Amino acid sequence: MSPPIEVAGGEDPADAWQNPRSFEIGGLTPGQYYLTTGAGTAIRSIAWGGRDNTREPLQVWPGQDTSDVVVTVTTNVASVTGVVRDRSSLTIAEAAVVYFPTDAREWEHLGFRPRRLGAVAADAGGVFRIADLPAGEYYVVALPLGHATAWRDPTFLAAVAPRATRVEVAWGEAKVQDLRLQGVGPR
Repeated sequence: MSPPIEVAGGEDPADAWQNPRSFEIGGLTPGQYYLTTGAGTAIRSIAWGGRDNTREPLQVWPGQDTSDVVVTVTTNVASVTGVVRDRSSLTIAEAAVVYFPTDAREWEHLGFRPRRLGAVAADAGGVFRIADLPAGEYYVVALPLGHATAWRDPTFLAAVAPRATRVEVAWGEAKVQDLRLQGVGPR
């Protein structure tokens, strides 16, 4: 896995969100690359060589031409907010919400900063907010705070998926989904 690379964009007085803008990533060596964006934005699509690379890394081979990569970035991101409660409907502050795509093929080869997988802590009132999500179908599950540390492990995700709530978000949608705290042992 390669470390993050700085992208240098040319001087462009036009609104970068409305008009195409070129960029260059210099010094690529062969390997797999993951493109990510900053807060408040998401990658809507990545097209390269007639393929959709939106949900997979870009595989660069020696001498390969990468000049035709088209990345579409949007500020029209989705979010999921809600409250974590226990079985007696009390709010839970000591909880983390793990979110991950429903497609298990996306649980591996994540890069340094996965776009569609992560964990957020609930605040003192049990409120959580997952921001800057690309549109798609996700599992969300509330777990005791100390048990959510393995959120990058596909085996862990497979174990918690049956207890998770399925949530679908569209581009720009702000969805509300309250959750019940799940135990970590067998059901």
